[in-house]
Amino acid sequence: MTPHSHSQKGFSLVEVTLALGVVAFSLVSILGVLPVGLTNLRTAIDTSVETQIFNQVASEVALMSYTEIDDYVQTSPLYYDDNGRRVDSGAAASYRADLTLATPNYPGMPTGIDANLTNLQVRVYNKNRGHETSTRHRHNLLISRTDKPL
Repeated sequence: MTPHSHSQKGFSLVEVTLALGVVAFSLVSILGVLPVGLTNLRTAIDTSVETQIFNQVASEVALMSYTEIDDYVQTSPLYYDDNGRRVDSGAAASYRADLTLATPNYPGMPTGIDANLTNLQVRVYNKNRGHETSTRHRHNLLISRTDKPL
């Protein structure tokens, strides 16, 4: 009779333990970064929708005469859904845009020119989170009266 030769197949307990340790460390690292990534994603979405809302307001104002702008601002607030599309009621909206007109006051601006200019300020709020989406980005649109020369 010849003795059977036993070949060692598989992994040892030490190798399996080390592999599980590496996998666990990787998962903990990935899960630690997940909340930061989700916060950055939400901020990016808010910024994108906010810019889309401002562009819609700017496009609508561009089609109006200077005297119609005040009536348009009186319809404020304007409501928008998650994709930045305008909706009729605040109940179906995720974003609210507040419009205000102000006298422009910029450094180096000559006096007396403000009679032909107005500044449209657009502030966008995320209704689901209950605050302004980005306090750094209060959009301003400088509008000049085209029926009178500057």
